[in-house]
Amino acid sequence: MVYTGSGVHNPDEPGGDVGSKATLGDMEGLAKGYKPPISMVDGKEKFDSDKAYKDSKLCNVCTSLETARRLKASSDPALNRITVNVMNPGLIPTSGLFRDLNPFFVAIFTLITRYIARVAVSEEEGGRRLAFMVESPMLDNVTGGYFSGKPGFYEFSAAEASKEATNEAVGKKLWDLTEKIVKGK
Repeated sequence: MVYTGSGVHNPDEPGGDVGSKATLGDMEGLAKGYKPPISMVDGKEKFDSDKAYKDSKLCNVCTSLETARRLKASSDPALNRITVNVMNPGLIPTSGLFRDLNPFFVAIFTLITRYIARVAVSEEEGGRRLAFMVESPMLDNVTGGYFSGKPGFYEFSAAEASKEATNEAVGKKLWDLTEKIVKGK
């Protein structure tokens, strides 16, 4: 199983330290089931699209790590063999993520991030990273990992997820609260 995360889930890393920061806080919004006026996982009433995106990626990283822990702890040998990892495909400004922004801004941003600062990757490189996660025999028995890298496919490897994402209590709470919402309780 492969989840898609992002480096922006980590407020201590480039991208995550710009603008609003990802944090799930006490998950009050999730606990209340996003009932109005709450619109954010952490219980904030005012919607912040930057934080919501970063929080969603933090949730993906937390959920992948919690899924890996639960499968590994299962008494069912078939479940123990399932591997679960999460990957950061990299900043891909041409993926459609910025589709609602001014096209001139997107063109300039792509030029700067991809060709001048060299922090963005192509859609093809993002795809190669996903293919690596799915097909590489190097990951056959690897579970509970976070993979990221700098532009340049061969620099893609295991990396450290954020402190909040690797906190087992956060992962368990996120899982339990999400399960309550899904089950309608």
